[in-house]
Amino acid sequence: MRQLRYLLSGLILALVLTACGATPPLPSFTGGELTISAPESADVGTPVSLTVKASQASDGVNVTLIAYGSAGPRIYRGAFNKGEAFFTLPQTDTQQSGLVTLIAKAGQVQTEKKLLLKPGAPIEPLQPLVGARAVIADTQHWSMVVIIPFDRFGNPVAEGTPVTMRAKRPDDRLVDQEFKVTNLLTWWRIYSGTKAGRTIISATTNGAFGSEGILLEEPGLPLPFSVSIEPLNVVADGHQLATISTSILRDQFANKVEDGTLVTFTVDLPDGASRVIPAYTIDGIAQAPLQAPRQPGQIKIKGSVLSIESSVLTVNLLPGPAVGIFPVVATRADSGKAVIIEAGPILGMQEQFVPDGTPVVFTVSDKSGQKQTFNAFSNQGRASVEVRIAGMRQGNYLVEVMVGSGQGFTSFSL
Repeated sequence: MRQLRYLLSGLILALVLTACGATPPLPSFTGGELTISAPESADVGTPVSLTVKASQASDGVNVTLIAYGSAGPRIYRGAFNKGEAFFTLPQTDTQQSGLVTLIAKAGQVQTEKKLLLKPGAPIEPLQPLVGARAVIADTQHWSMVVIIPFDRFGNPVAEGTPVTMRAKRPDDRLVDQEFKVTNLLTWWRIYSGTKAGRTIISATTNGAFGSEGILLEEPGLPLPFSVSIEPLNVVADGHQLATISTSILRDQFANKVEDGTLVTFTVDLPDGASRVIPAYTIDGIAQAPLQAPRQPGQIKIKGSVLSIESSVLTVNLLPGPAVGIFPVVATRADSGKAVIIEAGPILGMQEQFVPDGTPVVFTVSDKSGQKQTFNAFSNQGRASVEVRIAGMRQGNYLVEVMVGSGQGFTSFSL
C-alpha cells in the first residue's frame, strides 16, 4: 500500500513539474483595424521608417510587413507593443525607384499603403546615343539623339529633369536646346545641313557631363561631271599607259564626295570591244590607268557613279607603235636553206625604238599572190624571221613588214 502511495505521489509530482515548464501560448490578433504610418515618398538609397498601428492588439502579437516594389517583394516581421510595431526599410532595400506597395498583416486582417521612392540626381556620364549614325547633308534627312540619364543606383531620373543638348555643326554653328526628361528619356531630332562633315553632340544636366556623340553628315550623289585623259596624245601601241581622271565630284551643295566613292569608267575601243575600269575617289577625284590598245582609231570614255554619268570623252589614238617606213633586209642563210629577213630600226613617233615585245608581222608573197605570214616580236627596235625555202618555187618574192602604222618592204629571189 505504501508503495502505491509513493508511485502516485511521483506521478503527481511529474505532472506538476511538466506543467510548470510549458511555454504559454502566443497571443493572437483577434480583431480591430490596422493602419500604416509612413511617408508618402522618400529618396532612393535612404532608410525608411514606418509604423503599423492596431486599434486592438495585445503586446507580442506578430505582424508581417510586405514591401512590393520593382525589385520584387521583401518581407519584414515584428510584434506589437502597446498597439504599435516599428519597421525600418534599410537603404539596401530602397535603391530601386518607383511605387512600393506596403502591406501589413496580422492574423486575418491586413491593410495597404503606397510609398513612392524617388530617383536621385543624374550622374555622369551622360552618353548621347546617335542614330542613324550618318545622314545625307541635304536638309531633308535627320537623325535622332537619345539620352537616358541615370542616378547613382541606375534608376532613370525623375520626369521633367532638364537636359541641355548642344550640337556643333560642320559649318561651325553651335546650336543648343533644352529638353525635359519624358517617359524616362529625352530626345532630339537633328536635321542635316548643307555642308558635309561631323556634327559633335554633347549633353549636360544638373552639373553632370558626358562624352560626345558624332553624327556624320555626308555628301549626296554628285552632279554630272567630266572625264579627261593624260597624255592627250595616246599612241595605239598596246603598251603605253594613259591616266583617266574625273573632274572634282561635288554634290548639289558643292560638297566633295566621300573618299572611296566608286567610279566606273567604260572605254569603247576601235575594234568594238569595251573595257570596264573601276576607280575610287581621293579628295573628290577618281583616276585609273588605261593601257593603249593596239588598233588606232577613236575611243570613247565615260564615267558613272550609280545613276550619275559623265559626259563622253572622245580620244583619237595616234598611229603606232611604229610610224613611217623602216628598213627591211633579206639575206640567204649560210646553210643556203633559208632566207633571213630583218626589219629595223623600227621607230616610234619620237624616233625611239618601239617597246620590246611589240608584235611584228612579216608577209612573204610570190608572183602569183600566194602569201606566207610570219610573226615575231621586237627587241631593241629590231625583229627578224627565218623563212625556210624548201618547197618554194624559183622566182621573185615580195616582203612586207607591218608594225602598227609603220611598215617596211624588200624583196628576194630564189
